[in-house]
Amino acid sequence: MLDRLFGKAKRSILIADDDPAIRSLVKDILDTQGYRVETVGDGQEAIKLLGRKKFDLIILDVHMPRLEGPQALEVIRLMPGCNKMGVIILSLEGMMETLLDACNKGIYAYIAKPFTPATLIGKVNAYFSGL
Repeated sequence: MLDRLFGKAKRSILIADDDPAIRSLVKDILDTQGYRVETVGDGQEAIKLLGRKKFDLIILDVHMPRLEGPQALEVIRLMPGCNKMGVIILSLEGMMETLLDACNKGIYAYIAKPFTPATLIGKVNAYFSGL
């Protein structure tokens, strides 16, 4: 409400995850916090949408069909206006090598599945409070 009164736009978040249940859960959680959320099912769809729309943050699953998260992130970082966009990795993946590879591509945070709503909200709010 205060954002609308003072003209501050809602923050926009893109969720890329191949699991429809996870996409829906993350969207529902972030919707309750007042974020504008859109979802896609894989890395290729994320890249296509990012070519048409601007987002403030992307929540990116590691393992997806067609184009996995780390490979999509490499492309995203080369896209105009996306090189400094915030990225949170969301995955069952607990392997340190994958996490370190994503960190080298410039992610803000990593959230392991399963996660609590408080964890997700905390990481997203922390990212935006640092801007």
